[in-house]
Amino acid sequence: MNDDIKKELKGILDEYKSGLIGKADFEAKMKAIEDKVDALDQTKSIDEIREIIKEQGRTISLMQKSTVSSENEAQEKIKAFFSGKENIDAVKGGRTVSIEIEMKAEAAAMTTTTAAVPIAAFNTEVVPGIAAAATEPNAILPRLQKGTTSSSTIKWINRKDPDGGSAFIAEGTLKPLMSWGYEEETSTAKKVAVRAKLSTEILEDADFIRGEVNTLLRQDLMQTVEEKVIAGTGTGNEILGVTTKAPGYTITELNGKISMPNIADVVRAGVLQLRLLHFSPDVLFLHPTDKAIFDVTKDTAGHYLTDEMRKIIGNISVVETTNIPAGKFLLMDSSRWKVRPYRALRLEWGRDGDDFSHNMVTVIAEMRLHSYQNSIDAGSVIYDDFATVQAALEKTAEAAA
Repeated sequence: MNDDIKKELKGILDEYKSGLIGKADFEAKMKAIEDKVDALDQTKSIDEIREIIKEQGRTISLMQKSTVSSENEAQEKIKAFFSGKENIDAVKGGRTVSIEIEMKAEAAAMTTTTAAVPIAAFNTEVVPGIAAAATEPNAILPRLQKGTTSSSTIKWINRKDPDGGSAFIAEGTLKPLMSWGYEEETSTAKKVAVRAKLSTEILEDADFIRGEVNTLLRQDLMQTVEEKVIAGTGTGNEILGVTTKAPGYTITELNGKISMPNIADVVRAGVLQLRLLHFSPDVLFLHPTDKAIFDVTKDTAGHYLTDEMRKIIGNISVVETTNIPAGKFLLMDSSRWKVRPYRALRLEWGRDGDDFSHNMVTVIAEMRLHSYQNSIDAGSVIYDDFATVQAALEKTAEAAA
């Protein structure tokens, strides 16, 4: 039976059982169907008719009336009907033959709440992956990492305290004396680590867990590194953070000379401080709130000043991160601070203590790295409050007069 005939047969059955056509119309339409299948293989046609009736799953009324109470009984009734030679000959001869089948409810109606298997289980989309809370991406660390090192200890020599220098002199006079000193400094690699314990059962039952654990531990460890590169104490087992060693705003050249100073004015004053010390500031880190204030600052006429403010601060990259507190800013010559891994981040799986007897596995993530700045480069960074610097820059009443 081809697809068109199947579709037509189903349509006729639906119309009849829903009461859209009467018995006479139904018989006429079935006669037309029988004419179409007359030339087809007898057994195959009967099987397909049976399958179509089975798919209906509801009351199918034909000429002979019989009552059954389950789908299995319906199938048996159809099988018995078409096993009779008289009925088969009637179909082949083009005569109308029919059977009435009524599907009765055996018990209370099954709903989405009473079904043995919840209906929702068959209509549920499973989203791949694991949902997790958003985390702050690393913003400072990528700008400060300066390659790697194969040494757990790094030493360098600073030239300091220069005195004297060259000068033009008269013939036969004593040449000017120049002197300086040296200072040795050292950085020691510090370790950052985290571990997790998992049962062998969860590793066996959930294929994704291994990758999930690797990702989670790696992210957590690198977030800790980012936080300590910003504010680590440099004592004990902690690396040294940029803000721990950074001076604040100290120059006075612009103090009391700017009317209604905004964020751009503060940054420009900071740039001046670094430039007077011969550094080249290239990046500004600030909280997203302060970045938003920067973006929406307007003049007295209500016009945005973003473009003009960017011209004021020049080619300084503005990077927002929640790792800098709101109201503060970090301006620096990033080439003067060095973060150098000694042992790159690695993850190891193994057994610890009584893990074996408890069917447990321990996962370790760790990294060893340096974070340091030459003491002679201390002035390459400013870490201060916007409000403090704005107050210093604000033009005084006397100056305004």
